[in-house]
Amino acid sequence: MTRKPAAFRIEPETAEPPGSKTTTQPRRPRAVPNAVVVPAEVDVFEEPDLLTAEPPPATPPRRRSWLGTIFFGAAGILVSLALGLWADRLIRDLFERAPWLGWFAAAIAGIAVLALAIILLREFIAVGRLAEVEKLQRKALDAIARDDPKAARAVVDELSAFVAAKPQTAAGRRALADLRGDSKWPEYLDYCDLFYFAIPPDFPDEHVPAETGLIVADRYGGSIVKQAQAQSLHASRRKAVTVSFARCAAERLSRILDTIAQAQTPNLIVPHAADTQ
Repeated sequence: MTRKPAAFRIEPETAEPPGSKTTTQPRRPRAVPNAVVVPAEVDVFEEPDLLTAEPPPATPPRRRSWLGTIFFGAAGILVSLALGLWADRLIRDLFERAPWLGWFAAAIAGIAVLALAIILLREFIAVGRLAEVEKLQRKALDAIARDDPKAARAVVDELSAFVAAKPQTAAGRRALADLRGDSKWPEYLDYCDLFYFAIPPDFPDEHVPAETGLIVADRYGGSIVKQAQAQSLHASRRKAVTVSFARCAAERLSRILDTIAQAQTPNLIVPHAADTQ
């Protein structure tokens, strides 16, 4: 059976007279007694020198006592010997109980020793790579200090060989190889008045030929870092290059206009340039 609907009586709200006061009044603001405002001794906004001043030198780490080094080293050796003796005793006990348990424990111990050896080998390799990076950094700083392009190119070659196995550096190494392997650019000098190489900001500019101009640009803009050497182009070649450039631009504009016309008029038949010649 379903429940029958029930009716509820709603009493009308009684309107308060205009002159009556409400029983609940808002809380009055309270002041905190004996409050004292202490200004800061140094206001950084009034001291601009504090903002531009050099930060204080870093505090060198506290050197550990040589006695503590000896103690922890000896304790580590004792713990290693204790673990070795415990493992040897465990394997011997397992061999006495069941040969297969002993061989299983020996295999697990061998795997653990092999993993530890691999970890130590990787750590030694990492330390060696860090030492190689520090060596390359010293060479690079020395080349910058002496302003030696030959030494800088040698450092870049060593660095490229050092990071050759890193896939993250593939794009930079490819761009560097393309620039070094580009032997066609001297042929372009006979067809221009000014010749510039354009490189990204993070590309080493010492690999750009010194006799050409240089433009450093990214996707937001660019600037001329070094002006190119001006050279006079032969009059006949200048005319041929100008006519070729104008013809290429006219053909490109004609193709754009043909595309616009075909989009506006689907049934329009545009003759090809080869048919009109």
